Amino acid sequence: MGQPVDITGKRFGKLVALKYSGISNKQGRLWDCICDCGNTCLVSYGKLNHGATISCGCVYNAHRRSVKPHGMSKTPIYRIWLGMRERCEKPTHHAYKWYGGRGIKVCERWQIFENFYADMGERPEGMSLDRKDVNGDYEPENCRWATFEEQANNTRSNLILEHKGEKLTLSQWAKRAGIQTSTLHYRIKKGWPLDRALNASVDTYANRDSKRLIECRGRTQRITEWAREVGLTATIISQRILRGWDVEAAIFTPSKRPVKGDKK
Repeated sequence: MGQPVDITGKRFGKLVALKYSGISNKQGRLWDCICDCGNTCLVSYGKLNHGATISCGCVYNAHRRSVKPHGMSKTPIYRIWLGMRERCEKPTHHAYKWYGGRGIKVCERWQIFENFYADMGERPEGMSLDRKDVNGDYEPENCRWATFEEQANNTRSNLILEHKGEKLTLSQWAKRAGIQTSTLHYRIKKGWPLDRALNASVDTYANRDSKRLIECRGRTQRITEWAREVGLTATIISQRILRGWDVEAAIFTPSKRPVKGDKK
């Protein structure tokens, strides 16, 4: 790295940079800052420069005390925001070990739902929240809406998983287990223990999965209900999703093999 940009005395929201404090392997160049409230804190240059951290935390705390209903607590985008925070901040969440347990955080700005919504907008059909750097935090410059396939491609070369003392990338583990990378990525994202994710039969868990709720084209219903509607079996739809298909394609793509009970 070259010489750090000198931001001494510069203001970033409620923070003023005091002095350069060295380099962190995870966060990069760090700066000692003082907040308008009087507290000091250590913040990376990237988070200051991109507006991800704008105070010592007092802005979020003040917002919590004065929060007013936004009327969106039952919407899909609110559930996405809540899921993001729980994965990173709630140790009892089934996927915490892959997020908060690995040091992944939600930036201060996105602790407030309205800020997240202003930055990301509504989720496009068939996409979900994705971090460009899977080892980085949830913050505006590191997040996008992506298809499941794009997420799997982004993850396979970056995410290192340890199992029985051995460390391999996602794609290397998938190849060893004889399953698709997108299937393994889906299972990990759902919080499966790695041993189960590597060894589970797609057919077995597709059958168990058929009663869960799926949202598609603005409607939410069980896989079994989608199957009846489109003329497929619930197992076919579940298998497709477990193999990494986009949800809409998994439901509405006709089957190439006859569905049991068809008279053709």
